[in-house]
Amino acid sequence: MKSSLLLIAALCVACTDDLVTSHYATLAAAENDRLFERGWLPKLLPPSSHNIRTTNNLDLNTSSGEFYMAPMDVSGFIRSLNPSAPEQNAVESIPANVTATYTEGRYVWQFTCNSASGHCIYQLQPMAQPGAAADPLAFASLRQAVG
Repeated sequence: MKSSLLLIAALCVACTDDLVTSHYATLAAAENDRLFERGWLPKLLPPSSHNIRTTNNLDLNTSSGEFYMAPMDVSGFIRSLNPSAPEQNAVESIPANVTATYTEGRYVWQFTCNSASGHCIYQLQPMAQPGAAADPLAFASLRQAVG
C-alpha cells in the first residue's frame, strides 16, 4: 500500500507543467536576462516598459504576463504589432482598452493594453501549423478589461 501511494505521488509530480515566473523592474533587466532572445516576448516593447512579469510554461511553450509602459507609448506599440493599423497620434484617440495580435514564426501573441494607464497583459500561444490562424479560444481570458 505504501509503495502504491509513493508511485501515485511520483506520477502526480511528473505530470505537472513546468511553469517559470519571472519579474523585471525595467526593460533593460529583461534584456539582460535574454527574455526577448529566448522568444517569450517579441523585441517590440517600448523603452518605457517596466514592471514586466512573465509566466512561461516550458512544456507547452506558452506564456502569459503583463507589463506597463508610458501611456503615450501605447499607440506606437500597438502600431508596431500591427503595421496596417491606422495611425493614432493622441492617446485620447485610441480606445481605453485596445487589443492587437502579433505573429512571429510559428508563435502568436495577443496583447490587450489600457491606453490611460499603459498597463498591458499578453498571452503567447504556438500555432498548430506555421501560417495557421490563431485559436481564438486560446486568448479568451484576455478579453477582460485591463486597468
